[in-house]
Amino acid sequence: MKKLILPLCTLFLLSPVYAQQQEMKFDHAIKVEVTDTDETIISKAAHVVPTPNQLAALQNEFIAFIHFGPNTYTRIEWGNGMEDPKVFDLKKLDTDQWCDVIKDLSASCRKYGLKLGVYLSPADLYLFK
Repeated sequence: MKKLILPLCTLFLLSPVYAQQQEMKFDHAIKVEVTDTDETIISKAAHVVPTPNQLAALQNEFIAFIHFGPNTYTRIEWGNGMEDPKVFDLKKLDTDQWCDVIKDLSASCRKYGLKLGVYLSPADLYLFK
């Protein structure tokens, strides 16, 4: 039985997936190539770790996220990129109001020792023609 275990261990250690896992380092982002196998993708996903800021945010007991975009008006959680642009017609938008709100929110956060972050998503999954 001992003779069988040694060759199996050797085969496992020489396998491409195991070799790649040993070379792969933990990182905040790891590119998935078109040629990657399912096993390689799973291995890469297992090596993705949060940045220090992301980890700090995850360790907070309370987090609030407010989203403003086309989905605010369509009431659909995930858009498909085919929404009528008129639904997000911001001709009457008063961003000065936002600044009054953010200023007040910032002051309240400082008052209660809370951290405040403002997130702007540059992601645009769909192109409108």
